[in-house]
Amino acid sequence: MVITAILFSLTSLAHTPPATMQSPLDRSILLGIVIALFFFAARDVYATALVAATGMALLFPLHPGAAFLPGITLSAVLAVGALLGVHAYFSLNYATVIVVPDR
Repeated sequence: MVITAILFSLTSLAHTPPATMQSPLDRSILLGIVIALFFFAARDVYATALVAATGMALLFPLHPGAAFLPGITLSAVLAVGALLGVHAYFSLNYATVIVVPDR
C-alpha cells in the first residue's frame, strides 16, 4: 500500500507539476494511502476513481478563471454520466455467478 501511495504521488507530480515552490508530495502520499485503503476496502474501481478525483480536486485546488468553468462543469457532468451509464448497463446485462467448488 505504501508503494502504491508513493507511485501515485510521483505520477501526480510528473503529471501536474506544482505551481508554487511548496511541493505537494506529502499531500500526494497521504491521498495515495487513502485511495489504496479505500480500494482495499471497497474493491470497486469506479468508486475509487471518484474518490481519487474528489481528493485531487480538494487537495490540489486550481483556479483556472471564469472562462474555463463551463467546460470544467460539462466535463465533470459527462464523466459522472458515463460512469453511471456504464454501471447501469453492466447491472442490467450481467450477473454475478457464484462458482461452487467441486467436492
